[in-house]
Amino acid sequence: TRAMRGVYLPPAPHTPETRHAILTRAVLMDDLTAWACHGSALALHGVALYGLPTLPVHIADARAASRRSEGIHRHVWRSGDPLVTLDGWRALKPSLACLQVAARHGVRSGTVAMDSALHQGLTTLDDLILELVRGRLRRGLVAARDAVAAADGRAESPGETLLRLTVGTLPFPYDLQVEIGGP
Repeated sequence: TRAMRGVYLPPAPHTPETRHAILTRAVLMDDLTAWACHGSALALHGVALYGLPTLPVHIADARAASRRSEGIHRHVWRSGDPLVTLDGWRALKPSLACLQVAARHGVRSGTVAMDSALHQGLTTLDDLILELVRGRLRRGLVAARDAVAAADGRAESPGETLLRLTVGTLPFPYDLQVEIGGP
C-alpha cells in the first residue's frame, strides 16, 4: 500500500502510532541529518497519540528553514534541542516532543501524549516544566502550559486521559485511580 511518495507498507493492520513510526523511519533513512520531532518523535518512542494525522512526518533539520513537501514537514532544528537516539533512529526527547504536540494539536492531544510518556517513564513532570520554561516553543504556549498542568502519569491509556479531562470539568470530586476490592 502506498503510504507516501517512495514509501510502501505491507497490507497488515497498523495502529496509527505504528504506521507513523514506520513512515518516520522511512523519512529518516532518506535524510541522515534530520531528527524526528513533534508526534513523529513520540511515535518512535512508543508514546500514545491522539488527534494527530498519520501524515505529515515531522522532522527537525538544521540545514534549512521550515518547509513542507508531500508527506514531510521540516522544522528548523535549533542548537540546544534535546536529542536522543533510539535503536539508531534520531529523535527529540519526549519532553520537548510532547510540548510540540500540545502546541500544534491542542491540550487534549498534548495531555494524552504527556500522560503516556509519564506513565512509561520516558519523561518526568519536572522535565516537561523545564522544557516549557526554556522557551523552545514559538506558538501554542498556552495549550502547552495547560497540557502540562493537566498531565498525570497515573493514566494508563488515552481513554483514561480523555475521561479525566471530561470529568474534570464537572462540579464533583473524583479520584483518578481507585482500588476496588472485596468479595
